Amino acid sequence: MDQRTLAYVAAILFASFIGLSFLFVKESLDAAAPFTMLAFRFTLSFLVMLALVAASVIRVRLPQSGFRDLMILLIAQPVLFFSLQAFGLLYISSSEAGIIEAITPVCVGILGIVILSERVNAKQFLCFFVSIAGIVCLFLMEGGPVFPGGSVLRAWS
Repeated sequence: MDQRTLAYVAAILFASFIGLSFLFVKESLDAAAPFTMLAFRFTLSFLVMLALVAASVIRVRLPQSGFRDLMILLIAQPVLFFSLQAFGLLYISSSEAGIIEAITPVCVGILGIVILSERVNAKQFLCFFVSIAGIVCLFLMEGGPVFPGGSVLRAWS
């Protein structure tokens, strides 16, 4: 498999894992409290990684320089991201979480244009359009308001 195809497969797998993560976390919150679910999730992840290291499937090498910064990132990112994800999914649906996840690249692209004065080529513009179309489709399938103060049905009539 060439590098380009491998990159596309990796991107599709990544998007699938993120979407399934929202779905599984939402479902698990019906059975357990957020911190209980996070404890099980982190414990399982630790045991899987420990088994992979013990079986020499992967090697872990920590750099000597920047170790303090790396440790802050290694602790803050999972704790903040997964905690906020779990508590957020208590109050919204997994499809709404998907909408938030889907709009992130569009917001980053817009900020890049505004703040960094980046130029957008035709491919990037098409990808922005596809992302926004996907977000609109998620709104339509969810049945939530597309326009402020109005529902999807009122927006189309």
